[in-house]
Amino acid sequence: MFQEGEIDQKRDAMPRRFFWDTDISLFVWYDPRGTPWGFQLIYKLPGYPSMAVTWTPLEGWLHHLLVESRRPGQWPSTTGMRSTASAYFDKPRVLDLLKSAWRGLAPQERVFVFDKLVAHPNDMEVCGFCKDKRAASSFCAGCGLRACTACAHTPELRGAKCPKPHSSVPVHAWAHELPED
Repeated sequence: MFQEGEIDQKRDAMPRRFFWDTDISLFVWYDPRGTPWGFQLIYKLPGYPSMAVTWTPLEGWLHHLLVESRRPGQWPSTTGMRSTASAYFDKPRVLDLLKSAWRGLAPQERVFVFDKLVAHPNDMEVCGFCKDKRAASSFCAGCGLRACTACAHTPELRGAKCPKPHSSVPVHAWAHELPED
């Protein structure tokens, strides 16, 4: 059963809460109204390394291998994550793990995280530029090529020639998919 842990709130950042159980930890970010906005679920399946699946409306889905820097009584550090674009997300087993621990979550968090995980595509598109990371919600408004967050913020790619320019300027024009209310 999830228990709520203490977590430092970062100045000028979205409020967040931390929940943990034996093989699963959950961070939930909240918008100014107190509604869940995004989450990161850190999980450990038998025989596999620890992984983190993250969803936010701005970046979409991210899946990372956790390079653990855990000390007793602490959760793994997010600075110890590596992109795992090719790693399969075992959605059914992660959902089972979540359901086994979710009694400690309020309905608002439970429904938000569960519904997002159920909608996880399992076959997330790879970045069209680096071919190494999962594409996030950034895409070129001209050619439609999807990019990971890192590539979408790379100055060289912002000025790269687009095969189907969006306007008279022949470079990639970045747009973002925003969630519908």
